[in-house]
Amino acid sequence: MVSAIQTLYIISMRAFYFLISILLANPCNLLAQDSTSLFESAKGSWACPIQKYSGVKKHKVKINKKWQYKIVQFFADSSYDVKAVFDGLVVSSGSVNGVFGVITKFGDYYITYSGLDKPIVNKGDFIKRGQKISTVIMNADGTYMTGIAIKRDDDYFDPYIWFQHKSCL
Repeated sequence: MVSAIQTLYIISMRAFYFLISILLANPCNLLAQDSTSLFESAKGSWACPIQKYSGVKKHKVKINKKWQYKIVQFFADSSYDVKAVFDGLVVSSGSVNGVFGVITKFGDYYITYSGLDKPIVNKGDFIKRGQKISTVIMNADGTYMTGIAIKRDDDYFDPYIWFQHKSCL
């Protein structure tokens, strides 16, 4: 016969295991509001995604008849490791015309990494800041370049303001 205390213990353990399974399945969805605040507070603190770079360019795109900075491109003289600039859940990892990209999510924000060789991270992986995700690929014009874009909902943000200006810009 099962006592009331044993029944409560079994129920509490099932609830505990259920919560742990949610956390392990998708750590980014927990406390999303706090995660978003943490992401926003990181402005000005990101390190460069490649260790050795030869130049940085803010790339403009035209949205609603207005030019806005939406991508930061990092140029190198050869293929270097590309490292995550912030923690996040990999929500996409794939290629378009042989050029790979990775999209991560943290809170309400998405970071897109472009100009990559085949990534070593997969959809569903949780990556940490500074973790290698790929290497820079040579473009058709012979240059090595990787790009970073940031999006929240339908809005793109200027990624330039998230980087440490002394470290890589």
